[in-house]
Amino acid sequence: VTCLRFHQQSHLVSGSDDAKLLVWRTRDWQCLAQLEGHKKGINDCDVHPTGRIMISTARDSMVKLWDMVKGDCVFSFKNPLSAITEQIRWSPSGQRFSLASR
Repeated sequence: VTCLRFHQQSHLVSGSDDAKLLVWRTRDWQCLAQLEGHKKGINDCDVHPTGRIMISTARDSMVKLWDMVKGDCVFSFKNPLSAITEQIRWSPSGQRFSLASR
């Protein structure tokens, strides 16, 4: 496990070296979704304040936006800094996100 991110108290997202993101319901720890799309291990993820979308980044230098309702990747782009993003966070309003790279 390379990252863990709670959304409220109801869900947890875990990312791992196998390039998968898993969405867990905390009430009974049932895995609700397995999100696949990155080519290398997950570095970080963050759930949007609404809980409907999530953003992730991995060692493949890609940033992906996920529809948490459908479990699909809806948008992706390569880090414009040509670096591996280590952290990614939504702003409190959810209107922006920030990347931190080495």
